[in-house]
Amino acid sequence: MFKRLTTMRDKIVKQNGMVVNLSGDEKVLPAVMPAVDTFVGSMKKDEAVTKTLHDTFSESMFLPMENEGFTVPSQVNYVVKGGPMYKPGDKVSGATSVVTRSLSLQYLWDNVRVMGGAYGGFARFSDTSGRMVFMSYRDPNLQKTLDIYDKAPEALLDHSPSKEDILQDIIGTVADLDKPMAPDSKGYASMVEFLSGESAADRQAYRDGVLNSSAQDYADFGERLKKVSKDGSICVVGSDAAMEEANKERPEGDKLKVGPAF
Repeated sequence: MFKRLTTMRDKIVKQNGMVVNLSGDEKVLPAVMPAVDTFVGSMKKDEAVTKTLHDTFSESMFLPMENEGFTVPSQVNYVVKGGPMYKPGDKVSGATSVVTRSLSLQYLWDNVRVMGGAYGGFARFSDTSGRMVFMSYRDPNLQKTLDIYDKAPEALLDHSPSKEDILQDIIGTVADLDKPMAPDSKGYASMVEFLSGESAADRQAYRDGVLNSSAQDYADFGERLKKVSKDGSICVVGSDAAMEEANKERPEGDKLKVGPAF
């Protein structure tokens, strides 16, 4: 067993492509660098160039997408639906974070939490992956919440926000961008920027998108969001009764595949 684990370690952990992320002041970092050099030097290094996952990856390697439900002895549910809104190479404006914030703190708050009775409802969009995710927390509903998610594009397209609403969303988004960070958070953010190749100019362009958000950005986001409503995948953790009831309403081919969580 030990030999197998050692072999696995040597296959996974190598000097090739290793990135070490350290956060510290100008006194700490020089003091720890000898130990870091020793640690990195102890790792194996492949001299031959081998193919990477990037070279061999194909979407055919993915498992088929399914709507899943995991049953637990609970009277509440955790309802998630998400999917891609952008394709690789598409430009993502900073305005997307403004619209997402509006969906979370207005549309989902009103419909999933206040009227639906869930403890929380959230929308999260990743500008790096181009994926949108809706989530509810301790939710007494299931299919009703999924219907609310699917009507989010309609909410954006049918109700143009006022200048005052947009300004409030922008202020909240900037507060999120500029919130204080602890040293470890600063180090992690710096590593992500390094790995992604994000430059100061990229960050400024994103910030400009936030500050220049308009009603048209809300409508454009709503149009793209239709793809998540139509083709997004679902994952639910909750009661067996709630999933059974939801599957009675869902069409064939779009039902939840239900199984125990453990």
